[in-house]
Amino acid sequence: MTSIPSGQIIEQISRFAAEHIAPRYDLSNREDFPHDLWEKMAQDGLFKIGIDEFYGGSGGGYLNLTEAAEALVKNGYNMGISTSWLYQQIVARFLIAGFGSADQKRQYLPEMVRGELTASFAVSEPQRGAHPKYITTAAVKDESFYILTGEKTYLTNGPIAQLFIVIAVTAEGRQRGFTAFLVPRQKAGLKVGPPLNLNFLKPSPHGSIVLNNCRLPDTAILGKEGTAYREMVIAIGEIEDIVMLGTAAGAMAAQLSLLIRAINEDKIAATELLQVKLGAQNAVLQTLRAVAYTAAEGLDRGEAHSTSLAITFMNLTAEFQTNMDAIINEWNLHTNAGYNYLRADLMAMMALKKKITQMRQEKLGLELLKETK
Repeated sequence: MTSIPSGQIIEQISRFAAEHIAPRYDLSNREDFPHDLWEKMAQDGLFKIGIDEFYGGSGGGYLNLTEAAEALVKNGYNMGISTSWLYQQIVARFLIAGFGSADQKRQYLPEMVRGELTASFAVSEPQRGAHPKYITTAAVKDESFYILTGEKTYLTNGPIAQLFIVIAVTAEGRQRGFTAFLVPRQKAGLKVGPPLNLNFLKPSPHGSIVLNNCRLPDTAILGKEGTAYREMVIAIGEIEDIVMLGTAAGAMAAQLSLLIRAINEDKIAATELLQVKLGAQNAVLQTLRAVAYTAAEGLDRGEAHSTSLAITFMNLTAEFQTNMDAIINEWNLHTNAGYNYLRADLMAMMALKKKITQMRQEKLGLELLKETK
């Protein structure tokens, strides 16, 4: 896949974010999705990034997506729209391009590149989450068709999606089999629920679907039958964890920019102590960017997910937020709503990742203890 020059990506995205996202002060608290902005992103070719040129994309890999996500938030001051855009590109690049048949890729990828089709990955279920032991959505075979029944929730971009990639149980027993199915929004037996009322990452929409005897041909299967959980669910979770580091790094860069603006507006004296603290924050931010880029480059090289890099990023993010709060309190700074929304979204992201970060740290610690025996 062709690699796009990093400078070109950053310049294009930065300009777009400054002109079309930053002026939209309503984005971080609006309940509805800004379809006009989504359409403008399509017109400017943002959905081409990361997709092969054969399907109308502009090429590029996970590093390009990470850089673009960072630039969107850094210059647009909103994490939500970047989250929706990045999720769409990951679904297109990893799921559709990675597992689709020739016909499926020809059918869906050009539409996704043009921004005409939004897709959502449907794994989690109400009260059960996404653990393979508890998933109940099932696909029962009926000759050359499958009948899907079940519920899915917390679907990123679910309310605006025209295509759902649904994970369903296709084999029970000691080793459960899971299969991915491509389900168009208008398919009989599929009902799309209203947007969920979540108080973070707005305006990124999250929703739910109900499948009731939804009949699909076997050509709707994405990838191999029975292997979707291992090959898709686990893998895309690791990819999302890494590429989303770009969104988080962009948010912290925007925070630092807004903090400096507040210092200037409040006419705070540039004391040596303040300079030292701001310099330290910038150093942490540059380290975070380096960690995010290194991890994304590893994905592009096909390397395994780096647990250490993800843990380091989360710990440094926590340190960055603590120090930002300390600066604000010590100099009694007045931060604006944009800064406060960014901080709230970052804290929400950290809370969602806290459990998995702890599990990763525990695993690394156990491995160390085994080495000493």
